[in-house]
Amino acid sequence: MKNILLLILLFCTGITQAISQDFVKQMDAYANNGEYAKVDSIYTLAHTQIDYDTHPVEALDVDVTYAIYLDAQNKFPQSRLLIAQIRKEITKMRETIRDAKTLKRIQELEAMATYELAYGLWLDNKIKEAKETADQAIEQSVALNDSSLMSEAYNLSGVIYRRLFMLDKAIASYQKTLKIAENQQNYNLASIIISNMSTLYNDMDENDKAIIISRKQFSYPLDTLSMKTHTNYLGRLCNHGIFLSNTHYYQAALDTFRIAEACLRENSPASIRFYLYTHHIKALQETGRIAESLQYCRKALRYRDLPQNPQNKANFDYLYGYILFHNTDSLIQAYRYAASATDFYRTADSLNILFSKSLLLLSEIEAQRNNLSTSASLAKEAYEKEIARQKDKYHKRLAGFQAELETQEKDLEISRLNEKRAIEKTGYQIRTYTIAGILVLVLLLSAILMIHMRKRKIAFRLKQMELEGEIKEKEAKSRLLASEMSKKMTEQYLKGLEDSNNRISKELHDGICNELLSIHMQINQSEQKQLSEQLTQIRKNVRNLSHQLSTPQFEHISLYDMLLLYTEKLNLLGSPQISSYISPEVKNVILLPEKILEVYRIIQEAVSNTIKHAHAQHMYLTTSRQDGQIEIIFEDDGVGFNVTLVEENELESGLGLRSIKERIHQLQGTIQIESQPGKGTILHIQFPV
Repeated sequence: MKNILLLILLFCTGITQAISQDFVKQMDAYANNGEYAKVDSIYTLAHTQIDYDTHPVEALDVDVTYAIYLDAQNKFPQSRLLIAQIRKEITKMRETIRDAKTLKRIQELEAMATYELAYGLWLDNKIKEAKETADQAIEQSVALNDSSLMSEAYNLSGVIYRRLFMLDKAIASYQKTLKIAENQQNYNLASIIISNMSTLYNDMDENDKAIIISRKQFSYPLDTLSMKTHTNYLGRLCNHGIFLSNTHYYQAALDTFRIAEACLRENSPASIRFYLYTHHIKALQETGRIAESLQYCRKALRYRDLPQNPQNKANFDYLYGYILFHNTDSLIQAYRYAASATDFYRTADSLNILFSKSLLLLSEIEAQRNNLSTSASLAKEAYEKEIARQKDKYHKRLAGFQAELETQEKDLEISRLNEKRAIEKTGYQIRTYTIAGILVLVLLLSAILMIHMRKRKIAFRLKQMELEGEIKEKEAKSRLLASEMSKKMTEQYLKGLEDSNNRISKELHDGICNELLSIHMQINQSEQKQLSEQLTQIRKNVRNLSHQLSTPQFEHISLYDMLLLYTEKLNLLGSPQISSYISPEVKNVILLPEKILEVYRIIQEAVSNTIKHAHAQHMYLTTSRQDGQIEIIFEDDGVGFNVTLVEENELESGLGLRSIKERIHQLQGTIQIESQPGKGTILHIQFPV
């Protein structure tokens, strides 16, 4: 009967573990598709079937997974609260669970939760708290000898140190991560770490070190069949060429760019081609090969207007404007490209070194066009921006030194505390050994005394027997005398024994017991202090509550289908209802997935603003195509707002409208907003196909 019950228990445990793993897999699948509402539903369902009391490890696994996806949605406070609950439950489990395998799994989940807490704090820009938590994650992963989590924790620590401008410590963390990745033969991670280290050395103006460490990644095995791996390889070649160019090894840089160009495929991404051509142009221009650089400018122009990293696009515009101005008669084109680069740097990257250079280029162009006042104004602005850039670089480096100094002071304080604890421990051991020695001595003296008394007793008995033999003739009198003598001697013996016992008892009570009581009180006080420190740490971790929102995939869906599916989904959710009209011409529109995503985010933000702020009963969406333009009209019957007031004061517009305008700018489109208080709102959006 007991065997049957044991089999049933094992079977139920196996089913629960399978169910928990199934919940985790479902959350992973939905999160990868950006369906976080379904992730929430799965998590709620999981907690109805799995709890900490009956299946603690399975419940922890589900909670840690959900905390990860809360950070992915930028729900950092919720994630921190959940991780605090996880840690609290782990503390309880350690008091009740004795199975070694289960305890090890709990430690693994605790380390994962600590790492995720550090990652979320970093995403939430709480850098100092992230650094302390990342150190805890490293300690826990080292204790577990978990090389995968260890490499992730060291890498995160390097990123945090870089943000704090503690560049030496960032390099040290990256080196530890690189060693672990190479031991695991995880060459993709190793290449990423090498790229981070090379860029960091480049930022520190140690370009030779950047080249040396960058060259190492080309010794790793490469799976060229994978497009993703191939694209990463092209990117690494481009970055290596940039490091060579920064160190003025222009010919070596050109050779590297040629190798990268030879490796291009027909389906290589436009962004990597544009990136390669731009830096190839720079190296050619530095070596005076103007004709070749203009050829590569024309190659890059084919991809300029495709979706690109805005930073790379601005860098090309500056470079092309510079070459046009100094080597051709195209003054207007040179001005147009230089102005485009300057506009980007002014709004998005004002501390870029190319910002002051682009301002100087514009100043030269304006001087050539006889606009001397404008030229002087631009030159002055260039000077001011360069001074600001140098100050910012100085302040960041100074902040890094200060942070390193604070860290060293903390390390020194920890060293002092450890030394103090070592001294206290030594003193405690000395006292313990002293008391133990006294106890041994007392026991030894007691044993000697008992042996001596036993010998005396034996001698007394022998003497008594001798006396009994001598007075055998007077048996009656001898017996009486012997009885009296025995009584007297017994009383003396008992009195002596009692005195001895009293003396030993007093010695134990006044000496040894007091010493033991003092030690006992010290131990109790030490435990209370440790418990207080643990409670303080727990309270601190409760206060310290971070993947960017995974992007929906639109590779296999058209603009028409996206709009239709989205509006249908909204109507299923209830009030407010949305009425939509999508022109049949929209069915034939073919857009890149990136542009469909931007349209999706724009409509999503508009609907979100309406629900949160407009208190509307109905929403209307009209989409049509006219003269190569997509026209979207979004309308609601909500409370409306003062458009003029909002446009004059950008702080009043909130993140929603600013996000919509930025995305429309990415689509190279326009937006008109019509609204009055109490009369609803109309968004009129147009962008080219």
